[in-house]
Amino acid sequence: MAGRGSIGRGLILKLLEETRAGGDENSSASDTQNLQTTSSESGLGSIRSAGRGRFLLDSLMDQSVQGHSSKELSTAPSDESASDSFLIKPTSGRGRVLELLIEKTCAEKSILAQSTDGTDGADSAAVQLEEIKIESVELVQPEMEPVIRRGTKAFQIRDPRRKSTQCVAIRRNGLEALLGAVVLTRYNNKTYRIDDILYTENPMSTFQMNGKDVSYLEYYKSHYDIDLTDEMQPLLLSREERRISGKEEKETITFCLIPEICYLTGITDTIREDQKVMRDIATITRVTPNQRVDAMNTFCKNLDRCKEAKDVLAGWGLEMDMNALKLVGRQLEDEEIIFGRGKTIKAERADFNKHCCSNQLYKAIDITNWIVIYNKRDTKVAQQFIDIMQRNSAPMGLKVSPPKTEILTDDKNDQYVQLLRKVINAALQIIVIICPSSRDDRYAAIKKVCCGELPIPTQVINAKTLANEAKVRGIVAKIALQMNCKIGGSLWTVKIPFKNVMICGIDTYHDSKKKDNSVGGFVASLNASYTEWYSRAIIQSQKEELVNGLSQSLVASLDEYKRRNNVLPEKIIIFRDGVGDGQLKMVKEYELQQLIQASALKHPGYKPQFTIIIVQKRINTRLFATRANGVDNPAPGCIIDHTITRRFLYDFFLVPQNVRQGTVSPTHYIVLHDDNNFSPDVLQRLSFKMCFMYYNWPGTVRVPACCQYAHKLAFLVGQSVKKQPADILSTKLYYL
Repeated sequence: MAGRGSIGRGLILKLLEETRAGGDENSSASDTQNLQTTSSESGLGSIRSAGRGRFLLDSLMDQSVQGHSSKELSTAPSDESASDSFLIKPTSGRGRVLELLIEKTCAEKSILAQSTDGTDGADSAAVQLEEIKIESVELVQPEMEPVIRRGTKAFQIRDPRRKSTQCVAIRRNGLEALLGAVVLTRYNNKTYRIDDILYTENPMSTFQMNGKDVSYLEYYKSHYDIDLTDEMQPLLLSREERRISGKEEKETITFCLIPEICYLTGITDTIREDQKVMRDIATITRVTPNQRVDAMNTFCKNLDRCKEAKDVLAGWGLEMDMNALKLVGRQLEDEEIIFGRGKTIKAERADFNKHCCSNQLYKAIDITNWIVIYNKRDTKVAQQFIDIMQRNSAPMGLKVSPPKTEILTDDKNDQYVQLLRKVINAALQIIVIICPSSRDDRYAAIKKVCCGELPIPTQVINAKTLANEAKVRGIVAKIALQMNCKIGGSLWTVKIPFKNVMICGIDTYHDSKKKDNSVGGFVASLNASYTEWYSRAIIQSQKEELVNGLSQSLVASLDEYKRRNNVLPEKIIIFRDGVGDGQLKMVKEYELQQLIQASALKHPGYKPQFTIIIVQKRINTRLFATRANGVDNPAPGCIIDHTITRRFLYDFFLVPQNVRQGTVSPTHYIVLHDDNNFSPDVLQRLSFKMCFMYYNWPGTVRVPACCQYAHKLAFLVGQSVKKQPADILSTKLYYL
């Protein structure tokens, strides 16, 4: 991305959140025209202020259009190799030069409106910028309505001599995009979470300090020798709860930050959804074990050579070891994967991808009554998908009948919703929706209908996923596996020699941007092969305890277990994800007791034995296996249960995955409560076996499958559905 100092100056309001275009839908085609960017190394244009919420483009972006008169608008091809940055210059003396960094999307090019340098709006056709749809947003002066919006289409422009329309403001969009983001302030090397944007405040605003009114401009100059260049930029608000000495309750401390000297951290959801960008990031961030060990050794040597650092350590009676700790771990054997008809294969290096589509599924369900919905432009892709589904599913034991098809002529959300309401009936097994692009709002609209209003499993597919001719067969095969799970089938299993034992998984989802209700996910096994699960989402209000919903979910799962097996489970093992060290006491003393009481109230005299295992994946511990040529990642199934474990906890570290890039991260398991008195070997083997049972990946995942299912369920409900899914779906993995 090219930018004119916007990153260096800490311009953090670069919005990458996808928003929909507003615009004047009633405008005729003659009122607007789309113009593509012709940028170059020096392709900088400026936009001058033209009143409240409006800008006029007053210079050309490229020499290629300078020959046009002031009464013409020209369309020119974009140059992908050129720079994509330009400046917006308010002509009023109040503001500084505000820089915009335009980032191209994968599918479409950023487009820029152009005109000649006509400053007299009455005589020339200087175009008025009505709505800009780009990848970033400038800092907006409080007195002016912001007019920049992110998008992937063209700028919409209007001749100012025509009837003007109101420009689209983005205060709400800017707030939504930045809410929950974390910024770094380099003058004190601290991070802050953004909770609000104060459009009514700016660096000239004052606050009380030592009984005097001091402006933010003066404060930063006197304390940090920082000269703020924009006196009218809005402020960022951050709230932090701190425990005050001598008080039981926490106090909320408010910080007002200057955007100009803040640096946005992390990556946005838009970048995270771009698989190509994420792969490029991974090649840089995922360092090999040898590189990581070398970096740590270099750090230790530098520390040892620094007299000041050694003096600090010596003052505390500490000394840094120059070598990593060496210890001996256990290695579990490769697991056997059981497919249909009792066929077993060895999962070497915890990977059995090549066996999935060539072996019959553990429980295959024929797809005989299904519908495929697609846009007219995706007819070829949809027909190819249907053809491959029918021809290539036989080796997996699936029989796929020809589906009914429904063709949409429009891509509006309402069209999808109306059609779904029309075609859904009780006899349908599943609906496949092939969408022309990936859009969160469309996906949410579909899931709200199909998870709550008219419950039915759905498979939403991006048409671009099916457009790759070289990979389409493998992709369709994986989709067929997923569809089989969603209608009640199962793909494989592993041997778990338990009898009448229920295994549960719990995880929670919190939206970092919106302080909405949190969502808990609860899943519980229903059979002896651990291939069928009861699932329930728990929508938790800010004032409601999660355990209230967990108790109800456990009781409902026990009822379903008894209905299927004619007996209640004797033992219940719960893998609990999403718990930090500070919450261990709460889980053991409060949450567990509530679950025990809930099961006893529903079934008098019933006293199952509980085992609670906390699963922690966000840890800093790294394990390396020594090799002749250095170090490498440990093999899947490596266990460390001594030396580096906690003195007062029953815990162990497990490496479940085979990592091809970077350094593997072990998972930390804490056995918080164990009425069953399982041996460490049993719980360690069980934890490893459960990592094979996640049906979205033909190998091991980082946490037990029950935790991953709970995470998927909570994420779907928290992100898209926003309400309790229908109970009829609770025995299907509809959220995969």
